[in-house]
Amino acid sequence: MAMMYGLLYFLLYINISHPGEPDFNELNTCLEKNTRIEKAYFKKLVLAIQKTENDCHHDYSCSPKAEQIIGYTNNILQYIDSIKRSIPENKVNKNGALVDTAVLQILEVSMNNWLDTAIHNVDIGEVEEFKVDIAHCVWGWLSQEEHKLKLLFERKSYQETIALFSALQNNMTLANEFILRALNLQCACGCVLDFDMQHAFAIPLNSYVFAGEKVHGELFVGYYNHVYNPTLTTNKGKVTKVERGVATLALQTQYPGIYTAYGTITIHAKEMVRTRRLLMAAIDTTVKWSFQYYVGNKDGAFMNLLRSNYCYTGIDNPITVSYPGYEADKLLLRVEGARVVKIAHGRYNILTDKAGKELMMYLDGINPDGSTSPVLAAKHIKVITPPLPIANVANKGSGTVSIDELKNNNILTLVAKDEDIDMKYTVAGYEVSCRHIAAKTMSGPVRITGAVFDKSILSNLQTGDRVYFTTIMVADNAGKGFRVPDMSLIIE
Repeated sequence: MAMMYGLLYFLLYINISHPGEPDFNELNTCLEKNTRIEKAYFKKLVLAIQKTENDCHHDYSCSPKAEQIIGYTNNILQYIDSIKRSIPENKVNKNGALVDTAVLQILEVSMNNWLDTAIHNVDIGEVEEFKVDIAHCVWGWLSQEEHKLKLLFERKSYQETIALFSALQNNMTLANEFILRALNLQCACGCVLDFDMQHAFAIPLNSYVFAGEKVHGELFVGYYNHVYNPTLTTNKGKVTKVERGVATLALQTQYPGIYTAYGTITIHAKEMVRTRRLLMAAIDTTVKWSFQYYVGNKDGAFMNLLRSNYCYTGIDNPITVSYPGYEADKLLLRVEGARVVKIAHGRYNILTDKAGKELMMYLDGINPDGSTSPVLAAKHIKVITPPLPIANVANKGSGTVSIDELKNNNILTLVAKDEDIDMKYTVAGYEVSCRHIAAKTMSGPVRITGAVFDKSILSNLQTGDRVYFTTIMVADNAGKGFRVPDMSLIIE
């Protein structure tokens, strides 16, 4: 009897004296009574939150959030009431549920939205754990199921269906009580800590970007309690001042590259922090911080890839690099996800076999003191498959040709679309067929192995006939086989 029957039977044994099978009518009455009691208790919780706000005398207000949560809860409770009233008492459930699936879906989405909204109105550290607890309070073992209500109401009688809807309402009010209590605790904590100083912060998440790419950042408000005094440590630079909880770090740069600054922030309570009703002991808290920064060269870098911002799979892609202030033998090129072969100082070949992905090239430099400057420059490149070669016969890929030309050039050749591709293709085989205009017939196809075809295939050809070269299979440098587009020629 799965999900809510644990709760249903529990309430049954408390409120109903006789044993045996549950009386769903009495059970429903008990659940509805308990829901009314919980709803009345909401008002007391709101008054408690308001009293906490008045006692603390701070601007942070929780009572509007409490009113919003209660209003949202009541709307769903009323919607469930309307569903219960819409079910005919004499309706018999043979298959599925007594309530339309679309109605159950709307209710489930509404309850999940209510759960998210209510929980995110509470500023609690372990929000995910809190959400799991509240969801379990509402859904029980069904909290991990995708279609909770469809599973819950399947093959239930009228009395069971009404009792289960009442159990849902009861669970929602119990969960709402826990949420309001957490909100009241949050209000009290805000009073104790007294975070009366606040600053707006905008921190970029990208240390650098390329043209056309998006810049992402985090925008947030930081709160600072003036009774705490932070102490900062850093591996680079010097903290020049700390004002209103915000530290200023000055860094002196020497060589280009990407670097990481890191350190710690320790917060010391100056003395015991006293509030109207609480005494908090002075505690030292230390947290780590870090960020990356890029030091560039005013004159820029030179990273000349033969094909601009892309490279081909399966072949060598040459690149030439240079950087102001560094000799060619002091530069190091690396590409994540590809093989880099050095040809000479400042000249490399990039080889990759993963088409469709994007790569980053990084140029590092060796400084006069022997240290390495990481990422003097970077370049974003795409990896694509080389374009298919074009089939040619008698130096033609289409159009007209004479019989003599064909007989003197009875070989199929391949021409690369990109002349800079250092790729040699081998013709494995193809098929030749002829369409005779006058006779309105087709001859062939004749299967050819290799590149050369037999001249006897050309016998009986006349002006206007068309010769087709199809199913052309070739292999590249690496021995990878593939098919290239068909071609045809018309006899002139």
